Amino acid sequence: MAILPRSIPFQKYYMLLILTDGVVTDISETRDAIVEASCLPMSIIIVGVGNADFSDMRALDGEDGILLSSYGQEAARDIVKFVPFREFKKAPTSALAKYVLAEVPKQVVEFYASQGLPPEPHKQSVIPPRRGENGGDGQNGGDGGEQTRAEGATS
Repeated sequence: MAILPRSIPFQKYYMLLILTDGVVTDISETRDAIVEASCLPMSIIIVGVGNADFSDMRALDGEDGILLSSYGQEAARDIVKFVPFREFKKAPTSALAKYVLAEVPKQVVEFYASQGLPPEPHKQSVIPPRRGENGGDGQNGGDGGEQTRAEGATS
């Protein structure tokens, strides 16, 4: 995989969602575009809607092996996930979402690893207490009736 110049910012990772109800008429150009995009910080999710023959879409998914462009270049990594919507018609919405997004974390990690960029540590969000939380007036986070350990301690 080509390592991109450091001048290109990698703070963002992109997801392209394609909804289609038919077959691809320009499959070789599509394959070429996906192979070229495989070194970029992006994932492509294709959802096939309807009863069309989506065999070309399945081939773009890369599950049959490494995707090749029309001129023989290998995709740097698998960035496409194809989902036939008809297989999830009777399933809960969460099942479709889970299946569609299942590969994305792996794709993100693979991209940043290919660029020699380790993931940044998770930053814990600090959410300040809301005013009036715990039955108090929002000041000191309580109702004023509690004692601190030092105030209430007796020996």
